Formats: sequence, structure tokens, C-alpha cells
Amino acid sequence: MLANPIFLILIIAGAFFALVAFVMIALGVLTKNKATYKVGLWSLSLPVIFFGMIFIYYAVVAPWSHRKRIESYSKVYFYKQSDLNNELSLKSTGEFSCKCSTKIDIPYKGTWAPVGKDEVINFYDENGTLSEIGLISIDSQNRMVISFTDYPG
Repeated sequence: MLANPIFLILIIAGAFFALVAFVMIALGVLTKNKATYKVGLWSLSLPVIFFGMIFIYYAVVAPWSHRKRIESYSKVYFYKQSDLNNELSLKSTGEFSCKCSTKIDIPYKGTWAPVGKDEVINFYDENGTLSEIGLISIDSQNRMVISFTDYPG
């Protein structure tokens, strides 16, 4: 993911420029030099911009992106391990429900959340405990199916 190295660079650069700005402000105050003091104050604008970019990403972009991914995965899926009479309905509210004719390993109701970008979905029971990890794929009959892996925990 490209965001992590970019945020690391923004944090390091922001901290460096904040340190430089505070040193310049301190030197300006100690030497009573208004020009150095003003340069120090203007230098604080870079850390504000860098940390503001990080804040905007986590406050606006990340929730918007997560909401769009939930809307795109909100469909009715079939179970890959069993006959295709078993349906799993993922709702846009983050909840899921099962219409099952055979016994399955996941709870009949709970919540779900997409993970990463590779069609992986975590399923949680009504208590919020991770119960299964599902992988979305398309079967030979061009239907959306979910296959489950056991959560090792």
C-alpha cells in the first residue's frame, strides 16, 4: 500500500520542520531578532500542511473509501462448499444474514467488513468476535460465491 510510505515521509518531514521552526522561534526570541522569529513562524506552516494532509486522509478519504467498498460488496452470495441453496446476504449496513438449507460454520446473523483489496471479508458474530474469513470469487456458472477459511483463534 502506497499510503504507508507516504505517511511515514510526511510524519518525518513534519517533525523535522517543526523542530527547525521551534529552534528558529527560540533563537528569534532569545536574540530579539524579529526576522528570525517571523521565519520560524512561517516555517510552522509546513508541519501544519503535512499533518493536515494526514488528518484529511483519515477523517475524509478513508471513511469514504470504506463506505464505497461496503456498498460494492453488498449483494447476495452463494456458499462454495455446499449446494447452491445456501445464500448469504451482505447488507450495506454492514450486517449479514444467512438463508441456509444445510448446516454451515458461520453464524446466521452478524456483521461483516471488507479487508484489504483482494476480495477478503471478515465475518463477526453478534458479540463482535471474528468467526470466519470469506473469499469472494465467481464460479463456473458466473455466480458470486464465497468460500470460507477457518479463523485460527
